[in-house]
Amino acid sequence: MKNYYSLFFISVFFLWVSPMALGNSNFNKTNFILQNVSQTYDMSFDYRGGFDALDMSGFTGAKMVVNSDLGVFVAKVKAANLKNSRLVYVSDCSNSDKTVNVAQGVCGANVNYTLPTTTTPDAKMVLASGSIANNGFFPVGKTMVVYEERTLGDGTATTNPITTCSFNITVIDNEKPILKPGSDRNVDLEADCQITIPDLSGDVTDNCGATITQNPAIGSKVALAHNGTTTVTVTAKDAAGNTDIKVVTLTAKDVTQPVLTVNAVQDVNLDASCEITVPDVRGSATDNCTFTITQSPAIGSKVTLAHNGKIAVTVTAKDAAGNTDIKVVTLTAKDVTQPVLTVNAVQDVNLDASCEITVPDVRGSATDNCTFTITQSPAIGSKVALAHNGTTTVTVTAKDAAGNTDIKVVTLTAKDVTQPVLTVNAVQDVNLDAS
Repeated sequence: MKNYYSLFFISVFFLWVSPMALGNSNFNKTNFILQNVSQTYDMSFDYRGGFDALDMSGFTGAKMVVNSDLGVFVAKVKAANLKNSRLVYVSDCSNSDKTVNVAQGVCGANVNYTLPTTTTPDAKMVLASGSIANNGFFPVGKTMVVYEERTLGDGTATTNPITTCSFNITVIDNEKPILKPGSDRNVDLEADCQITIPDLSGDVTDNCGATITQNPAIGSKVALAHNGTTTVTVTAKDAAGNTDIKVVTLTAKDVTQPVLTVNAVQDVNLDASCEITVPDVRGSATDNCTFTITQSPAIGSKVTLAHNGKIAVTVTAKDAAGNTDIKVVTLTAKDVTQPVLTVNAVQDVNLDASCEITVPDVRGSATDNCTFTITQSPAIGSKVALAHNGTTTVTVTAKDAAGNTDIKVVTLTAKDVTQPVLTVNAVQDVNLDAS
């Protein structure tokens, strides 16, 4: 940036003048303070010194205003009345603006900038209070550096600067954060078959500091199946917008067992084939995630059993993770079907030599769903004394293991089919009586 003094400014000038016509007064060396004053005078002089901003050598007839009360020659040079005036370059900051990147691992940089210059005689550029010196440490961002042009006078810079010059040093943070998020991990599914997203922010290092965010956020709920996965994006970001992004994978694990409630122990009737049909005894179950209930033997299976025979049905509730609850239901077979007995017909039985009948087998046959026995009373082969055409009854009973019975009665009629065998006395003589 370039600064110029114009013709309208306030400053102190050190001039050598010889002989100068201003009324009846003569000055050899005078301070000229340019400011608004009240009166106007014509003047002519020979220039032997120099203004800080205006080369006045060779000028005559310049209009100036004097205020004699100040005790010095106080004047305002009027631009309209000056001839051949030219501006003099004072100081230059144009080459001092600078942009640099941060030093590695540091939130800023030491910057070597171009020092501003001045061509003003007996003046120097001095770093303003609060500004950062050349090769000093500059923080991230834009920092203004101000230099002041000061006259030396007796060799020491004066208190009030002639002018100032400023430039900007810009330090860019181009260093990315380094993020170390939480590791990939398993997360247990909760009662609603969801996982709760844990804190995966981990740690970050950055030259200027960074913040860590994650999506989904900590504490978020995500519904998943066993071994289902979801990703969490973890981002470290600094004020400059530099980022490091990592992705963490979470795997859902179902570690909750189902709770199974089966049907009660029960009796099952034997069918016509002396088999039971296995009923549905699965009951119900609760679990945090989906599950299935199976039983073995399966529903509708046929199992051959005797009356009061038992079979165990294993019921299993199992979820996708392989968590199980197993219960056993005992089924007891019941034979409630009576045998159906078909006995031999009513029959005649010949009396034997002892005038007894031998009770024949009159059991006949029977049908039943399960095993059975047929008995009769009197038993086969029993002897019963009867007269010809005398009768006796035989009770026939079909009975299965369950005690189911069918009873029939068969009537036997004794038949004497044996002729008598006569043995007479020998031929003999018999005497006649008186008649």
